[in-house]
Amino acid sequence: MRTHTDERPYSCERCGKIFSDHSTLCVHIGIHTGERPYSCETCGKCFSKSCHLTTHRRIHTDERLYSCETCGKSFRQRNNLTVHMRSHTGERPYSCERCGKNFSQLGPLHVHMRIHTGERPYSCERCEKSFSKSSNLTVHIRTHTGEKLYFCETCGKSFSHSSHLTAHMRTHTGERPYSCERCGKYFSKSSYLTAHMRTHTGEKLLSWNISENKP
Repeated sequence: MRTHTDERPYSCERCGKIFSDHSTLCVHIGIHTGERPYSCETCGKCFSKSCHLTTHRRIHTDERLYSCETCGKSFRQRNNLTVHMRSHTGERPYSCERCGKNFSQLGPLHVHMRIHTGERPYSCERCEKSFSKSSNLTVHIRTHTGEKLYFCETCGKSFSHSSHLTAHMRTHTGERPYSCERCGKYFSKSSYLTAHMRTHTGEKLLSWNISENKP
C-alpha cells in the first residue's frame, strides 16, 4: 500500500534519507558503515546486496540469461540488454542540455558534458597534464613509460595507441577512406583531408607537406 500512498516511515539517522520498508533501510545503512555481508565463494569479493552477489556470480559461470531477439547476443544483466537494444532501434534517450546531442547511455553523456564544463578529472602524476577521459590519460602515460602495446604484423613497427596502428596499416594496404566531397581526392588520414579542404575554402594552409593528395 505504501507504493500508492508514498508513505516512508523508516529514515536513516546518518543522512535523513527515508524508505518505505525496514529491509531497504538496513541495506542503505551499509553505505555508511561499509558493511558488505554477501561474499562470493569463488573470489571472496563482498557486496552490500544479495542481488549484486547473484549478478556477480555470473562472471564465474558465464551464465547469460538475457538474449537479444534481433541478433542473438546474450548478456549477464538485463540493463546491458536494454542498452544493447538501442544499437538496433537507434534510440538515444539521453540528451545534452547545452548542445542537444543525444546518447544511448548516460555515461557517455557525462563524459560529453566535460566539453562544455571544461572539467578534466584525470591528471598525470608525472607532468600534471589533465584529461576529460581516463582512456586518454592511459594513452598519455605511455609517453612517459615508452610503452608501445600495438605492433604491425607486416613490418614490426610498434605504437602506443591502437588508432596509430590502424592509420599505419594503410601504408601497407593503400587504403584511403577519407574523400573530398568537392574534388573526389582520397586520403589515408582525416587530418590530411582537413588540411586539403583548406585549398577549397581559402583558409591559410600550415607549412607542412601533404604527400597523399592523389586519388
